[in-house]
Amino acid sequence: MPVLPKPTERQYTLVPAGNHVGICFQVVDLGTQVEEYQGSKSTRRKVRIAWELPEEKMDDQRPFMISQKYTWSMQENAKLRAVLESWRGVPFKESDFDDKTGFDIKQVLGKACMINIVHVVSKNGRTYSNITAVTRPHKSIKVPPLFNQEIFIWLTPDDFDKMKFDALPDGLKQVIAQSPEFAKLNVPGTTAKSNPPLASAEDDTPPEFEDDIPL
Repeated sequence: MPVLPKPTERQYTLVPAGNHVGICFQVVDLGTQVEEYQGSKSTRRKVRIAWELPEEKMDDQRPFMISQKYTWSMQENAKLRAVLESWRGVPFKESDFDDKTGFDIKQVLGKACMINIVHVVSKNGRTYSNITAVTRPHKSIKVPPLFNQEIFIWLTPDDFDKMKFDALPDGLKQVIAQSPEFAKLNVPGTTAKSNPPLASAEDDTPPEFEDDIPL
């Protein structure tokens, strides 16, 4: 009788550990996602930020890339706010969240940082590259042009770009497609440009269970 072979473990190259120059090339709205933590389920709006490491090259000479998901919240105890403040090197002020001049998440695209990466071993024995800090780059660092295309995707009719969405990996597209925000895009395909979404200090998203101004 036919016997299915044991699945082979996916092989991939770990992003090198250490403190690296990073350039943000991707900001993607993942929409509202269902999460489970210690048996308790919750729903949270998520955003994915990705960086390339221009000084760390893979075998094919493309730069390594790394990404992190954050809850879309700018509360004082929110992880996203802490990361952005560390990246800026300056805390946010109340005036940064004015309805008309609030912080525009899109402006992190193309911006450099120092990004610290450590290797973490999970309970199942697999090793992962994990971001522990994103900080303001040294003034002496010369940042090269981006290798990857800048991608900004937000799940509102005026900001959604179908062509850029189609360029995302299939797994990431499937995650986004599960969100109610994606479902509301009745005609997902407009590339009209409008003001990007602003993070609000009054965002009522629950905090994470986890653990010159450039931006």
